[in-house]
Amino acid sequence: GRIVGEGVFTDAGQRQGNWKEYYPDGKLKAIGAYTDDKKEGTWKFYYRNGQLEKVGKYIDNQPDSLWRWYYTSGKLLREEHFFNAQPDGLYSEYDQQGNLITTGDYMEGKKEGFWTLETGGYREEGNYSEGLKTGLWKAFYPDGEQAFEGKYVDNLPNGKHQWRWPNGKLKKEASFVMGRRSGEMKKYNSDGT
Repeated sequence: GRIVGEGVFTDAGQRQGNWKEYYPDGKLKAIGAYTDDKKEGTWKFYYRNGQLEKVGKYIDNQPDSLWRWYYTSGKLLREEHFFNAQPDGLYSEYDQQGNLITTGDYMEGKKEGFWTLETGGYREEGNYSEGLKTGLWKAFYPDGEQAFEGKYVDNLPNGKHQWRWPNGKLKKEASFVMGRRSGEMKKYNSDGT
């Protein structure tokens, strides 16, 4: 006796035209259109509180073009581009205060080029090639002091890696050869000893 969807069915039982979909409690969940039972065009999805959750375009039931996600507060959470149902193009993510915390490019579903990623104030940056970390990567504490530096080849640590205390002094250093630790690892106290 609860409405879960509202729209037109064809004689063959396929959804066609404009549709509304609902949560089990009757609140609006999504609005969009179907063509031959496949999502087409712009769709909007809502949280249970009625706030917009995400909006984007479908082509032949696959996400396409620019999609936007929102926090329950209504502030922008993420923008992502799609092509042929895969992430393709600029990706941007924001915290609840509107600060950019993650950005980079996707190419055919894989991270590519320079990325910055932030979690809990801890920020790292470096390059990806076909979705794998490559080259020099750095990480920083919330105050901007460098926390880490090391190189990668195909997502594997390679060469010297150094970690630092928040005061800038060396915390640990080790060398790697294609993901395997090589030689001595040294650890230091925050006073440098």
